Amino acid sequence: MVTWLDPVKTISYTVALVLKGSGGVSMMTGFWFMTGTNSRLYASLIPLPVAILVIIPIIIGVYLLLAGILGTLAVTAEKRIYTACFMLMLIIFLIFECLSSIFILFYQIDIALALQKYLVHNLHQYYGLDRHFSSSINYFQYKFSCCGILSPDDYNSSTWVTFQDYNYPLTCCQLINHQSVDAWTSPQAENIFTCQNQNGNRTSTRYSQGCLWSLLDHTLTIIYSFLPVFLVFVTLQVVGVLTGFSICRRIDRKEYLRALSRSRLRMVHSRDNSIHRDSLHRDSLHRDRDSLHRDRDSLHRDRDSLHRDRDSVHRDRESVDRDRESVHRDRESVDDSEHHSSS
Repeated sequence: MVTWLDPVKTISYTVALVLKGSGGVSMMTGFWFMTGTNSRLYASLIPLPVAILVIIPIIIGVYLLLAGILGTLAVTAEKRIYTACFMLMLIIFLIFECLSSIFILFYQIDIALALQKYLVHNLHQYYGLDRHFSSSINYFQYKFSCCGILSPDDYNSSTWVTFQDYNYPLTCCQLINHQSVDAWTSPQAENIFTCQNQNGNRTSTRYSQGCLWSLLDHTLTIIYSFLPVFLVFVTLQVVGVLTGFSICRRIDRKEYLRALSRSRLRMVHSRDNSIHRDSLHRDSLHRDRDSLHRDRDSLHRDRDSLHRDRDSVHRDRESVDRDRESVHRDRESVDDSEHHSSS
C-alpha cells in the first residue's frame, strides 16, 4: 500500500502513473498511424516505412508501460529487484532520449536536406501515381497555402504533368471552397486560367511559396509546443531515479534492521538456551548431591549395622567366656569330688 504521507513513495507512485499514461499515449499514437484516417497524410511525407512508424511508438509505449508497472511494484512491494529494474529502465530511456535529442540537434540541417531530397524526388516520380503521397501533398498545399516542395516549378519536371491537362494541381490555386474542411479532396479554383499560367506575370491566384518551409515550421511549432511537456517528463524520470535510490536505501536500512533483529533474537535464544542448560546442569548437580546424601545416609546406616553386629559379637564372646568359666568351674568341682572320693 502507498502511504500518501510518505513523500518518496508518493513521488515514485506519481512517476509510475505518468510513465503508464505516457506508454498508453505512445501506443495509441502507433495505432493511430496504423488505423487513423489522417495518419497517412503525415506518414506519406516521412522517409520511413509505415510499419516502422507503427512499431516504434508501440515498442516505446510497451517499454514505458512496463517501467510504470515496475515503479508501482517498487513502491508497493519495496523489493530490491523491482526497484533496480525500475531505475535501470528509467536510466536506459533517459540515455535514449539524450542521444536522440543530441542527434536531432546536431543533424537537424542534414535531416531537413534529406527530407527535402526525399519529397522532391517523390513529387517528381510518384505524385499522381501514389494515392497516399498525392493526398498528402494536396492536403498540405491546401493547409499551408503553398505549391510544390520548394516552389511551383517542381511540377514542371514531374511525371504528373505528362498525363494531365493542368500545369499545377488545383490545390495550388486559391479556392472558392477554401473554408470547407474537405476542400483539398475536391478543390474548386477561383480562376483556373491564371492559376495554371506559367508565364509568371499573373500568379495572384496560384501560391508561389513551396510547402517545405511551411511544413518544417509546422513541425517545429509542434516540437516547441511539446518541449515543456518533454522537459517535465525528463525531469520526472530523473526524480524517479533519485526516489528509486532512496527506496533502495530504505530497503537496505530495513534489511539491516531486520538482520540486526534476527541477530539479537539469536543472541536472546542462545542466552535462553545457555540459561536453560545451566538450569539443567544445576538440577543435575542437585540430583547428584541428593544421591550423594542418600549414599552417605546408607553408609551411615551400614556403619550403624556393623556397630550393632560388632556389639552382638562382643556379647556373644562374653557369653562364651562365661560359659567357658562355668565349664571350668564345673570341671574343678568334679575334680574335687573325685579327689574326696578317692581319699
